[in-house]
Amino acid sequence: MPLDAFVSGLVAAASMVLGALLGIWVRPRQTVVAAIMAFGSGTLLAAISFELIEPAYERAGIVPLAIGFLGGAAAFAATNAALDSSGGFLRKHSTAAGYLRRRKRAEVESILDGLSRVELLRSLPAGEIQALAPLVHPVGVSAGQVVFAQGGPGDALYIVVRGEVEVLSGQERIATLGPGEVAGEMALLTGEPRSATVRATSDAELLRIGKASFDRLVASSPPLALAVSRLLAQRLGATSARHAEAEAAARLWREEATRSVEGAALHASPLDRRAMVGEHGGSAALGIYIGLFLDAIPESLAIGALTIGAAAFNLPFIAALFVSDLPEALSSSVIMRQIGYGPLRIVLLWSGLMLFTGLGAVVGSLAFAGASPFVMALTFAVAAGAMLAMLAQTAMPEAYEQGGWVVGITTVLGFLAAYAMKALAG
Repeated sequence: MPLDAFVSGLVAAASMVLGALLGIWVRPRQTVVAAIMAFGSGTLLAAISFELIEPAYERAGIVPLAIGFLGGAAAFAATNAALDSSGGFLRKHSTAAGYLRRRKRAEVESILDGLSRVELLRSLPAGEIQALAPLVHPVGVSAGQVVFAQGGPGDALYIVVRGEVEVLSGQERIATLGPGEVAGEMALLTGEPRSATVRATSDAELLRIGKASFDRLVASSPPLALAVSRLLAQRLGATSARHAEAEAAARLWREEATRSVEGAALHASPLDRRAMVGEHGGSAALGIYIGLFLDAIPESLAIGALTIGAAAFNLPFIAALFVSDLPEALSSSVIMRQIGYGPLRIVLLWSGLMLFTGLGAVVGSLAFAGASPFVMALTFAVAAGAMLAMLAQTAMPEAYEQGGWVVGITTVLGFLAAYAMKALAG
């Protein structure tokens, strides 16, 4: 029985080595990988349903099934989130794209929060904010560094994002500006020489908008041009009532502007992904590999448990794992190559994972031999919940992102193939 479990584990995980070799030497088109991934997802869905969920229910009923199913899903979700924070999100294009979208959204919201503080810029309709975003450039300054000097050209506006700056008239400090406050707004309107000096009192991050770029935007936006004319004519003061109105207007503008840029501005390009690979480096490779190890634990234990008392190998379940692991290894190996791993190292890593799956199956066959129906049902349910959560969070989104409409058909074909194999096996 342990030998049967070991062989079953090795066969199920052999596609990892095959996928690694394909990722290193062949690198098939994304649509092909997506089709394989979707087909494998369909086979695994069938295997989860008929080889794990159904036996678990028959052995102990709905209570242990529900407990284990939800527990396995929660365990996978929590572990996956922890790995993603360490660079493991790079193991799939879909999770990398999700990470990049969240990061870009945070960056965009930070920029828009600063822009919303400038009454003049709020005159730009939120739908046109994408024209303004490229004009905004982050600037880092050190404590004591002069941002601009009194008498200098009025060539830019600055918004404080982090830290503090002081406003000096001669040597006298007349104001201190913190996050969200603006220096040099009138420079965008008049271009007159600076009436004061602005100097950082601590390390600070600022957003800079140059006058030349801003003037081009004014020329193309009538609402902004009108606002410039009004502000120049009125030079409004800032009463407390007006300040409260300005805060409310800033909040509404910021919310609408954020919604308007969620499409193109938050899109993650291939260049963004490559930058992420370079940024996270070895930690990403470690996160990827640990994630794959964790994916293999419930699979291998389930393989071992299914060999207990079985007269033959559970071909539907083994085949489902074989097909579903192939694209996982392929796409992850491509990332490992980008990080700098050599072909031999990648093959050895995947061979080690295949061996681990075989040994895990042996552990499962020994650990659950003689176990009560309740324990067996709970084991099957935990494995099923973890694998289903994996499909929902990583495999299926990845397949759809790369393959589009073909994913639905190939997933159904995979499910039918696995069910047909079960039917033929009796």
